[in-house]
Amino acid sequence: MTAVVIEEWIQINRNTLLGFARARMPSGMILHDIGVYYKDGKVWASPAGRPMIGRDGVVMRDGDKVKYLPVISFSSKQARDGWSAAVLAALREAHPEALPEPVAGGVTQ
Repeated sequence: MTAVVIEEWIQINRNTLLGFARARMPSGMILHDIGVYYKDGKVWASPAGRPMIGRDGVVMRDGDKVKYLPVISFSSKQARDGWSAAVLAALREAHPEALPEPVAGGVTQ
């Protein structure tokens, strides 16, 4: 199997969001709108979600924040963390400027 390949990177830098990636998985599946986030010395990738829509057809919110449902999920935290690490490794290779350097004493994936 081949490694994860980043096909597109869109830098955003808004709050904890660094940007969005499109990645080709070793299986050939292409995932769009993978969010890449950074907070407190940690960086992680998160698959796209979709807004929750109420019975009235209106997007559901928790205060000012839109509520989201997962589009894909993982069988375990270990599987999710491994996927995130693989996406981040591919992003570092394709766009080294995209991610912050590891913080001393902090944890990055």
